[in-house]
Amino acid sequence: MSTAARFGLAATSCPRQRRSLRDSFSQSENGADPVSSLAQVRGPRSEVFDGTWAFDSSQESASAVLNDGQAAFDAAVALQEAAWPLRLRFSMVSAPPGGAAGQDDAIRDKALRVLNKADKRQRFHFELSGKSEAELALSGATARLHFTLIDEWTDARATAVRSYRRLGKQSEVAKELGVSQQAVSQMLLGARFRDLQAGEEAMREWLSGPKRTSLWPLRNVGTLPAGL
Repeated sequence: MSTAARFGLAATSCPRQRRSLRDSFSQSENGADPVSSLAQVRGPRSEVFDGTWAFDSSQESASAVLNDGQAAFDAAVALQEAAWPLRLRFSMVSAPPGGAAGQDDAIRDKALRVLNKADKRQRFHFELSGKSEAELALSGATARLHFTLIDEWTDARATAVRSYRRLGKQSEVAKELGVSQQAVSQMLLGARFRDLQAGEEAMREWLSGPKRTSLWPLRNVGTLPAGL
């Protein structure tokens, strides 16, 4: 029996969206069907997935099981960026390492139940053992700020961010998109990419550590817009 902690992620579209999560993957660039296209979304660490993202029976939501909570927020970000401009909301839950409650289907079902019961105005709802209520609230607010920045993207900014995450160099992105490196720099600046990276790093740090006696430091996200 495995003794490693496992985590469930679930996602669905925010209220008042004109299309569903499945619709976002119905027009894939490689001609794959929505189920296959969704399953290809991994984020920077594909090895943390136990299986893949998969639609639920309603085809309106998706869930995944991960064996490393530190990468869970990155996996959610990857799905949001792949589904853009559709706005998504997420839940993340902890699960026991074994037994009936630790089976993949049980973990997926728990994440989906938590997502369905959560306030639909919340972009990210956490239900994690070993984390204080204050930490959970603060992390939810950080996630909301992060996804609010993505909501404000343009097509050009979304394309630039996706390419940069994959290629890692502005010069390579410029070659791929057929634009100048200065144009790529402006696209990433407009997308608030550094702010996004700071938020992602803070979430990784929080998700990788045990419960703290005080609020986890948000030293990396001081540049997030104060008005959001």
